[in-house]
Amino acid sequence: MDALRIQIVNYKTKSYLLECLVSLSDDLASFQEHYSVVILDNASGDDLSDVSTRFPQLQRVEVVQEEKNLGFGGGHNLLAKRSEAEYLLLLNPDTKITEPGT
Repeated sequence: MDALRIQIVNYKTKSYLLECLVSLSDDLASFQEHYSVVILDNASGDDLSDVSTRFPQLQRVEVVQEEKNLGFGGGHNLLAKRSEAEYLLLLNPDTKITEPGT
């Protein structure tokens, strides 16, 4: 079981999402617990097929495709129902981690 699950809901924000994942991978490099990153493509039309393989330094990245836009809250609720992690971190795709050890 993951200690931390990081959830990101994407809607036409792939360029921001990629920057977010870069900052996450940098910050999580020294994180000692098991974690996962799950991204919901909220019917955006963005091609996220390469995202899970683009960041091999992250422990686990999963992309979930949704056929209709559930909105921010609905998207996170959908993902949270599938989680057994101890902690959830809900992020916007335009988040950048700037402080080391965040």
